Amino acid sequence: MASSSKTVKFQGTFSVHDAANVASPNKPIKDLNLSVAQVQTSDPMCITATTTDFVVPFGAITSAKRIYIKTDQEVTLKIHSITETGFPWSGEGVLSSASGIVGLWITTGPNATNVEIVVAGD
Repeated sequence: MASSSKTVKFQGTFSVHDAANVASPNKPIKDLNLSVAQVQTSDPMCITATTTDFVVPFGAITSAKRIYIKTDQEVTLKIHSITETGFPWSGEGVLSSASGIVGLWITTGPNATNVEIVVAGD
C-alpha cells in the first residue's frame, strides 16, 4: 500500500527482571514521529525450509527507515547487500536506519518459517 505521508510509531520497554521482579536495566523505547512515504506489508509468509537469500519485497520503497520482523524460527538476515555475511534473527523486533536499508534477504534453517514483515520508508 502506498501513500504520500504516513507516520511510523512504536514504543515499548526492554528490561531484565530479577527473582523479586525488579527491572534492571529498564530501557524505554519510543519512536513516535518518523514520517515515511510508503508502507509494504508482507505477512504472513511461510518460507520453505533451507531457502537461501529469500528477497523480502519492498514494493516501490527504495530506502526502508524501519522494518518490523517477526519469525517463528531462527533465520539469517542480510541487510543492504546479498553478499553480506548475515546475522541470526529469531523472534520479533524492529530494524531501524536513519540513512535507509536498501534490501533484506532471509535464509531459513531446516524448518519452514513463518515470517511477518512491514517495511516503512521512501
